[in-house]
Amino acid sequence: MEKFLVVVVGLAIGLWLASRAGWKLVWPIVRVPPAADPPALASPPPAPGQGDGSAGGGTPLSSRLHNLEAVFSPLASNLAHPRELEDQPQFAEAVRLLEDRAVPLDTVMQYALGANWPLACAALAALRRREDRSQRTDQVVAHFEKLYPWPIHFALAYLLAVDPRPAVGDPLAGAKDWWGDNLIVPGLFRDYLAERQKLGDPPVFGPALNAAYASPPDQIRSFLQRVPHDYAAALIKHLDTVQRSSVDRTFLASFGRFWADRKDNDLLVEPESWAEGLVSAEAAALQTPMRPLLVSGEHRVGKTTFLRLLASRLEREGWTVFEASAADLMAGQQWFGQLEGRIQRAVEELAASKKLIWYIPDILQIALSGTHQGQAASILDQ
Repeated sequence: MEKFLVVVVGLAIGLWLASRAGWKLVWPIVRVPPAADPPALASPPPAPGQGDGSAGGGTPLSSRLHNLEAVFSPLASNLAHPRELEDQPQFAEAVRLLEDRAVPLDTVMQYALGANWPLACAALAALRRREDRSQRTDQVVAHFEKLYPWPIHFALAYLLAVDPRPAVGDPLAGAKDWWGDNLIVPGLFRDYLAERQKLGDPPVFGPALNAAYASPPDQIRSFLQRVPHDYAAALIKHLDTVQRSSVDRTFLASFGRFWADRKDNDLLVEPESWAEGLVSAEAAALQTPMRPLLVSGEHRVGKTTFLRLLASRLEREGWTVFEASAADLMAGQQWFGQLEGRIQRAVEELAASKKLIWYIPDILQIALSGTHQGQAASILDQ
């Protein structure tokens, strides 16, 4: 501690003497050059699905679309028709963004089939203008049952622009009950049918009528009756024709089985001694009008196998075999009238004109079943 004090006192005396003598102290100065500018960071690549969807500051496509939608969506309540949306600058800008080739088609479809109906309108309008529009026709048709009223207008306009165009009635296959009560939906389909008539397209239904999302025929017919156009009446006639000739497999499979769906059909073996009997049975079955066949024999003699072999021959002529017993018909029926309604509809479906054969495992059982307090007739009687 004493040495430290001596050094400090010595330095103080030295500085005092130097100042008295007029000396100037020059402190060493180290000049540090300015640091070089850091290298500019490379801009990250645009996120998938954005394409050029970035405004000043790198705004993502989704943000730009929602900002535009926030402007034109409130205006929609004051418009009389969906087509008037196309006159709104913000809507037109949203369409332009989604029309850009840099935006993947999957991204456009996410908006087109999404729950945000204003952006669904913009996406469907953009899809109509894109060169790859025809790649998603089936997807749009299948989604009609879930569309809000205004997007329906743009979806119908899209179908008019694709090549090839779907069948005229396909977007109607998913008709909902509320369509007919809506103020604009019947008019949208009227305009659509008028355009299809101008194009010369026949008023028929295509594969959508048999799709899983298709509505019941009565529901489709009920909506078409609300559409004031000649093509609507023509579609009703075609629907009736299709209904008479097609099989409602969903209804029948709800209580019975189709033999063509069995996985053990390849295991059937045809005995040589049955050849003549199968030929005779096939000839009788293919008579016009078709004759019912009753097969009798001892237990486990092969009656069902004989009929399954016969069915495999009839399938070559376009026939299908459906199996349902009395117990199948009565299963799940809880109220008076339910069983009778199922029997009546089953008989209508199992018409010879549809080339559908009903296989009844036990004719005696069906002749004794189905009677109850309010119904004296058995299933076979009905």
